Amino acid sequence: MPSGPHRKHFYVTLQSRYLAALWEEVQARAAPCPEYAGLRLYMAAKNTKLTWMRPTLESTLEEWRHHWDSAVDETYIDPQATYIDIGRQLTPAETGPCGRVLLWRRCCLDRLWRRRLQWSQLQNRLNDQEEGASRSEPGKRRSPPIRRTAYPFVTLRDARDMTITPRPGSWELQNGLVYSQFYNLIKVPFDAAKQYPFQNRHTESMALDPSYLLDQHNSTRGAHAHQSRVQCAYRLSKLRIHRNLPAVDQDETDDDAVRSSLEPTHHQFTYGIRAEDRVSLALLRRITDLFSSAPAPAQPGEASEDDLEDPFFAVPSQTMARFLRASINRYCFLFEYIKAQTGLKYSLPETIVMATALRGLRFSYDSSLITKEPVLWGDRWTSTQRTRTQEGELQAIEVQREGLSLAKTSKVHGFGWWLPGKFDWNTWRFTSEVGDRLAVGNDLLRQDYKRQWRVLKDIRDVHVRMWQAQSWAGRYQVRENVVARRLWLEYLHSTAIELFQRDVWRAALKSTKWKTGSDVTDEAMIRYPGSSPPAFCYDGLSDLFHDRQRDIDHTRPHLVTGNRLRSTNVIDLFDDLFSPSSTDTAMKRRRGWSSLPYRIATRRSIELVEMTLGSTQATQWYAHLRRVVLLTHWILPWPSDSELLTTTKESRTANLKRRLTWASVIHVSPPAQPMSFSESLVPTRKVDDTDRRISTQDDLSQALSEVYWPCRGAIQEGLDLSRCRDWPSTSASHGWTHSG
Repeated sequence: MPSGPHRKHFYVTLQSRYLAALWEEVQARAAPCPEYAGLRLYMAAKNTKLTWMRPTLESTLEEWRHHWDSAVDETYIDPQATYIDIGRQLTPAETGPCGRVLLWRRCCLDRLWRRRLQWSQLQNRLNDQEEGASRSEPGKRRSPPIRRTAYPFVTLRDARDMTITPRPGSWELQNGLVYSQFYNLIKVPFDAAKQYPFQNRHTESMALDPSYLLDQHNSTRGAHAHQSRVQCAYRLSKLRIHRNLPAVDQDETDDDAVRSSLEPTHHQFTYGIRAEDRVSLALLRRITDLFSSAPAPAQPGEASEDDLEDPFFAVPSQTMARFLRASINRYCFLFEYIKAQTGLKYSLPETIVMATALRGLRFSYDSSLITKEPVLWGDRWTSTQRTRTQEGELQAIEVQREGLSLAKTSKVHGFGWWLPGKFDWNTWRFTSEVGDRLAVGNDLLRQDYKRQWRVLKDIRDVHVRMWQAQSWAGRYQVRENVVARRLWLEYLHSTAIELFQRDVWRAALKSTKWKTGSDVTDEAMIRYPGSSPPAFCYDGLSDLFHDRQRDIDHTRPHLVTGNRLRSTNVIDLFDDLFSPSSTDTAMKRRRGWSSLPYRIATRRSIELVEMTLGSTQATQWYAHLRRVVLLTHWILPWPSDSELLTTTKESRTANLKRRLTWASVIHVSPPAQPMSFSESLVPTRKVDDTDRRISTQDDLSQALSEVYWPCRGAIQEGLDLSRCRDWPSTSASHGWTHSG
């Protein structure tokens, strides 16, 4: 029953004598409802190939007609909309101790396709409807009336499957021919209710870094694949292959004694080829009438050389078993060999190799649409990708993409394997240029969870940036090179800060979806999109918000105050926002925002610095990040256990409007308060704003004193926050003063 692009199927078991009355009642009730127009009953019969398999078409049709007439009342059957599959199957006779496997020849299928295409074009030209269409559109080039899809068998050049499908409106489809397909029955041992080995969509997640998978799990909703189950599915797929393919160890050159000792390890298997046509019941009746009225076939004369040639290869089962096992094991071995060498963290080059091996494993044992998998089949090409600029505008850029070029090697050598020069077998890694284009261009990190893809894309991008930083650490020898080390550490700082600014502003822009009204002005949304946040200081945020309770537009953000704050120390606030651990922080849980991109970047940066330079340097890197953030961000978000940017309460009776809550880490000391250096605090009383400055009515010590303890100079009373943009952003060793 149609329902947009989807269909709903209802299955009811009932006796045939009740069908007529029930169907009349259903049609009567559905008649007033236009959405139920064209209501039909559907029936289907699957897995009946062996039931009516007979040596000749006549005997097959006779047996099928006997069952059909006894089970189906054709009063309810539309012959034009009822389809039957007619199959021809050829299986080799068991004439020796070893079975044989038949494979369709590519050259014979190509010859059949050319003949079929010529015949189809002729019939469509003779069709009155097609001739009328050609007269109405004389300048338009007509596409072929039929199309074919080729399925290479395990990347072999000369063996494949094929499907021929008429196009909509073609003469064949109008007369009841839906499709014709030619396939190898060697797929039977791998086909269990259309479930094939290694086809689990989560299989490639085994190649991803465990921390990346954990960040995915924490950042998205819905069901997530457990790695234990994915690994179990991988092992069971290998077991299915092992059970269905005999373990062949002997060789044709072995002597009789060795062959007899190894004979129990091999059991022969035989698989043929099959061709099927799906036709309507009306067309089947016409075919039956032609067979019944046709004269007896004459004795065959002398056949041509093409007719004498078999359209298939006959391969011994031992050879086929060796070939399929080797084809599968080359990918299994590559994946398991690389995985055995990884540590707790997977580098990007390791991930690319393992993911590529698992991707190739899906196409390693049967005929498949590997031609639709550019990362394996293609070589190198340029495509257009749409990205957003920092201003939020869409732009099209050209991206270099890379594949392993199985198509080229299959065409030249008859069997597809990775093109030489793309993989370094000395290091068991892709070359740097190929690896970058494989990872970025073709996105081996799978695009699961389409509704939440933007979240996953952000997580993927930050992990890729960290993997790149890890590769730079070894390439530019940051341990020995002081200049390279400084640039490398600054890159990690800038990455964490850039992502922090973007994540905070995106969290603020979510208020635009509030049903009761947004805290952010419309001008702020247009001026500062999610990818281009404003400066986090008083000047940058002073006119971007609504105060709906007081009915004031273009005002400053709401600043947190109160005597029951979690902590008034800005160092604690920074740790709540950035610290990867919850052991020494005031905030113990971060549900919903623990795996934001900026937090992932901070955690991975600490791990990279510790792995490259040691734990002392990692501690210093985090301390320097805190100093830079507090120097350049004088207004920070106030987080909670469940939100990065918490909100105030909302009440209609008390006229309370929900607002985003921020924390000011820079304040002006009261005039009577003597200057002193101590830990910086967040105000606990009401904060007023006057002419471009923030002052507090509390007797707090000077803010940021701990940050600038080693600095020269002093913070003078009456600090003007409009100067925050001129503040030094990369070094905390410069002393500073300001005249009010």
